[in-house]
Amino acid sequence: MRFQGEICTLSFGLNFDRRGVSLSGTLWPRRPPSREPRLQPLRLRFSTLFTESELVAVQTWLTADDTAMPLLLPGAVRQLSRTAGPDADTVHLDLEFRFDQVPEWWDWPVSFPLCAHLEIRPSELVYLTHSLSREQWSANLTW
Repeated sequence: MRFQGEICTLSFGLNFDRRGVSLSGTLWPRRPPSREPRLQPLRLRFSTLFTESELVAVQTWLTADDTAMPLLLPGAVRQLSRTAGPDADTVHLDLEFRFDQVPEWWDWPVSFPLCAHLEIRPSELVYLTHSLSREQWSANLTW
């Protein structure tokens, strides 16, 4: 996966409670050796609480062939939209943030609304969508 053009690692988990599902994780962009190293390695943490229907909507949107309409999201990311890219097999997503100021971790050109670009390879997308699928969860999880 690439975040803003940088190869990155995504770690995430789902936590269930009566109010819904908390999706939390960390994204670690890794700069190529040709770029100046950061003083502190960049870690982008996120956490969002979804209702069951919101989580199903995210999974459905990610697996749909036609995603011309952006997906509206709760939390710091306002919407997710699919964009065209040079490689038809790679999924290109734009994340539009709700921030009215530049966050401390932002290390890319600034224009508002702040947008980040993700490039997800087909195998990574399959893993992500399967992880969000209720069929992949333990049988004893309840809403």
